[in-house]
Amino acid sequence: MHRVLRIAEIVSLISQEIDFSSLPSFARVCKTFTDPALDVLWSEQEDLANILRCMPAGIWNESPEDSDSDSEDEDGTTWTLNRPVARSDWDRSLYYAHRVKFFQYNDGPSSPRYPNPCTPKFLDCLHLCFPDPCIFPNLQTLHWHFERGLTFAHIRLFLGPCLHTLSVAVLQSIAHLSFLPFLAAACPLLKVVGVECSDELDGRNSVSSLISGLCHLESVNLPYLNNSALEHIARLPRLRSLTLLDQRPLDPFPPTVFLNIILFTRLSKLNIHGDGVSSIVPLLTLMVHAPLVNIDVTIPTDSPAVAFAQCYSALAHHCLRSHSSLKVLNCSRPMTPSATPTNTTIANHVVTGSQFSPLLSFSNVTAVHLSAPVGFDLDDITVANLATAWPRLRQLCIFSDVFVNPPSRITLNGLLAIAQHCRHLVSLTLPIDASLAPRWPQPRDHKTGGKRIRQNSLRRWQVERSPISNPLLVASFLSSVFPGLTTIITDQEYKHNSYSPEARIELAEALAFHEKWKTAEAALPLLRKARNEERGWTKLACAEKQDA
Repeated sequence: MHRVLRIAEIVSLISQEIDFSSLPSFARVCKTFTDPALDVLWSEQEDLANILRCMPAGIWNESPEDSDSDSEDEDGTTWTLNRPVARSDWDRSLYYAHRVKFFQYNDGPSSPRYPNPCTPKFLDCLHLCFPDPCIFPNLQTLHWHFERGLTFAHIRLFLGPCLHTLSVAVLQSIAHLSFLPFLAAACPLLKVVGVECSDELDGRNSVSSLISGLCHLESVNLPYLNNSALEHIARLPRLRSLTLLDQRPLDPFPPTVFLNIILFTRLSKLNIHGDGVSSIVPLLTLMVHAPLVNIDVTIPTDSPAVAFAQCYSALAHHCLRSHSSLKVLNCSRPMTPSATPTNTTIANHVVTGSQFSPLLSFSNVTAVHLSAPVGFDLDDITVANLATAWPRLRQLCIFSDVFVNPPSRITLNGLLAIAQHCRHLVSLTLPIDASLAPRWPQPRDHKTGGKRIRQNSLRRWQVERSPISNPLLVASFLSSVFPGLTTIITDQEYKHNSYSPEARIELAEALAFHEKWKTAEAALPLLRKARNEERGWTKLACAEKQDA
């Protein structure tokens, strides 16, 4: 055997590259390969069936679930003991259990094909007869997702001293919340924590107590935190990702609390879903020194435009270090919107160009996604400022799903600034008014200073419900300015054939716009082909002229 293969680290790396089905054979080649191969083979487990089947035959009985049983595993299988368990019965299971690094628990029903022994009755039995405090003593990652609260108490069997990643969902009772402070003491080395609570449960103090007891955090995904917990994690030197999916209102942080302290020194990802400005802005005041790369802020649908303006202004004013570091900016409404603003309040919900402008401070963004309940009132000048401020854009999405907003004041001429400055833009979502196709620079304008503007990267444009009158003239403009454009998508893209006759009458204008945009899209490849042919003939003519 080559002496290199006697180095355990190298054999371990080789084992990780071997096909999973070949690992048992590799483990049997010689003793040098056995432990590294078995470590990889057992490193990830999604249930306890494999461990239980290492015990002597006849201990456990897998049987179809009795329909009259009070078990919650309907149409599944149950695991029951046939005889008392001796200490020696666990020897083989323990030999493999210490190799498990990843375990995912799910209390879904068991079946012969996908056995899941982790029923409440089984876990009660296991808790009594397992010889050690922890089933997997070297476990590093645990995902515990349950629907039935009866199994949650047994999570203690899986909490070991090496655990560094934990996600728990969904906490459903006060008893479940009472477990969280204990968790901080049981697993003090946790680096990645995710907790999900039911909507009816207010667990802010319990979740905050857990986080306040952990000092090695690198990533947290939680529903909410209170001021005290935020003060704690703001000082952590390794925190890189912070997600708060249901943040409640926060008290303003006194300026003296963090006097002469640099906060969130390594935070690169921030995701806040708040129920109002008071949930978001106080947190943003702590981000002065955070080198954020990804910001995702979700604002309630019923928020007026002034609330969006406050969030935009807070982002620009407080996230100072992020002006140069930010790559992805997402400020939007929730995926499940609340009530649509009434016609009498539409004007209060339209975000204007001046309210939007603070976001232009982030000069290196490559992806921007902005949505508002009624939309944005932008014009060609605002788009020109946007294109100048964000020259590295690859994705730009500015829209509203509520089509009661005033008509867009952006024209096709506004796209010329995007074509000139955003040379890397690939995907665009931007409603415009294409009723009038502009006159763009022509070859004959060269003598008078006209210069062709051409952007080759754009492939996809989502126009939403943009007005259009002459699709062929629009296609000619787009083909000249964006020769690589292949796809145009409207708001009726996937549903225009599914409407009832009554709905089609109501949406007649939107469907007419859709058909015209599809006509423009269909013309793009033909125009591209014609331009390529003309370019080829021109090159040939020039070559013949030089030869002559």
